[in-house]
Amino acid sequence: MLSTASFVPAGSAALLVALFLAGCAREPSSYAGETAPIAALAEQKARPDPSLEEPCASPVSRPAGAAKLSAGAVERLWSTDRTALRDCKTKHEKTVGFYRSRDATLAGGRP
Repeated sequence: MLSTASFVPAGSAALLVALFLAGCAREPSSYAGETAPIAALAEQKARPDPSLEEPCASPVSRPAGAAKLSAGAVERLWSTDRTALRDCKTKHEKTVGFYRSRDATLAGGRP
């Protein structure tokens, strides 16, 4: 069995161990960047507008007891549904944009 004494001069073993351990340590300033995303998420601006979290409107139901709908009634129901769909699309786009912007900012990039 070989001993370390045959490869390392006396007193150098402790120095080598210290160098290896120092290579594993990080400077305290490198820890600051790791907690920045957590702190940023705690800020109010890291949360979406509460209106974006509300569910979209459900489709309009056919009026109860209506055997036949007039063309005008169908058009009004259709118009209501289209408006709700357009509003939901806008809300979805704003929500996606918010999270993309927030994530890019947390990653250190531009929103």
